Amino acid sequence: MSNSSKLLRKKLPSLVLEGIFENLANDIQTLHSCTQVNSKWFCEASPILWCNPFSHKVKIHLAIGSYIQEMSLNEKQVIKKSFNISRFEFKSLLPYASFLRFININNFMDAVINFWQKFCKSSQNCMRKIYIEMISKFLIQLLINKSTKIQYFKFVDLYFTIYPNLGNSLVKLVEIQNGLKHLTLTNTFNKHFLNALRSQSHTLSSIEFNSVELKQISLISYIKKCQSLSKLTICNCFFESEGDKFNLVDKIPLKQLVIYNSIAPVIVLLFLCNSSLETFKIIGPYCGDKIEIIFEIIFENDYLEKLAKSLPKYIKEIKIWMVLQPGYEDEVNLDDLCTFFSNINSKSSSVLLEIVIPYNAQVVSKSIQFDEFGKPEKIESKNLKNLTSYNTS
Repeated sequence: MSNSSKLLRKKLPSLVLEGIFENLANDIQTLHSCTQVNSKWFCEASPILWCNPFSHKVKIHLAIGSYIQEMSLNEKQVIKKSFNISRFEFKSLLPYASFLRFININNFMDAVINFWQKFCKSSQNCMRKIYIEMISKFLIQLLINKSTKIQYFKFVDLYFTIYPNLGNSLVKLVEIQNGLKHLTLTNTFNKHFLNALRSQSHTLSSIEFNSVELKQISLISYIKKCQSLSKLTICNCFFESEGDKFNLVDKIPLKQLVIYNSIAPVIVLLFLCNSSLETFKIIGPYCGDKIEIIFEIIFENDYLEKLAKSLPKYIKEIKIWMVLQPGYEDEVNLDDLCTFFSNINSKSSSVLLEIVIPYNAQVVSKSIQFDEFGKPEKIESKNLKNLTSYNTS
């Protein structure tokens, strides 16, 4: 190494080093090499290297080992009875758990299982659940004690139907955060998560619900408290009826609203974020001959007309994606959707309807004419600027 390189290495200020290491955040190998240069680089690069340790697919078990180094002597002794952890018994050089900013529970559990496979003294599958739950319990408690600045939290209730106590511990982990910004809940039926989120309402900017059943909880009441929320995604969810009991004067600063195959209080949400909404998407898979029935259930009391008229005039993008599932031969009438577009007040530059049509479904409409290949030839619908259809034949 030249003298100038050595001088540069010594004199680079911490702020510059931090910027360099942040640009290398996705290049794990290079970033790891930077930690080997000297003690200063080690201390500067490690927080970035360890902000999302469970996403690294290579040697993911080592992240668990480094966290074990931060545990108490008693916890290490308990783990040592079942695992070969001699290489992880010495004291940790840095507080790695405090650097955690991103956690995906799927990745976290993959790391735990990987650690069990590599270091467990017993290969008996009958003990697998006990060992995995033990390690996970200690790890989550470590995070509760030291990881208070998580910004991205993705919870999938896949493992925790088997390990319910771990799910309860993760609720506590959410509760104690200071600055949580992005949350994704999937297959979660635990109302305690939303209760825990109340402490994060001032910082959350993005929430995504996937297959979440919210009973005895008002989505609107909760969302109205999240004054930093800019994006809300609702996929395959069920919400109890909210009625018209809300004060629509109190606005929500939502910029993006995405609703997929969910019975959600759409109109109320639209009114509440009418002054800020930039992108609104409804994505709904409807099944051939049941389309009229589903419209009667979801879009009763002139729902489509109310929905269209509630859209902000300046909205930038409107997309409706409609999938006609194969296996149905009855006619599907699209005139209700044309009514929806005719009632839109928006001056959107992009109003798009996408339809996926199976080979055995016959689509009829007085307003839309299709050619023999299922492509739209003529559209007589106000505001519908673009119609794309895909014929699966």
